[in-house]
Amino acid sequence: MRLVVILSPEVKAFLRTTSDECMVIATDGLWDVLTNDEAAKIALKVLQKKRGSKNAAQVATNYLLRFATQQR
Repeated sequence: MRLVVILSPEVKAFLRTTSDECMVIATDGLWDVLTNDEAAKIALKVLQKKRGSKNAAQVATNYLLRFATQQR
């Protein structure tokens, strides 16, 4: 496997709305194994389970990280 690091990251801009429930910001490590929709569904599922918890975002992040590393 050949690893390549690029100087200029791929950046996309989106208009956020009040109906947005979360935003997933990640590197290729996640996007290589999950589609945008898959990552969003997983994050939302975890966030809904942990709703009201102070660490809900951290739990969702950890879950996505574990999921992505298990898929590699």
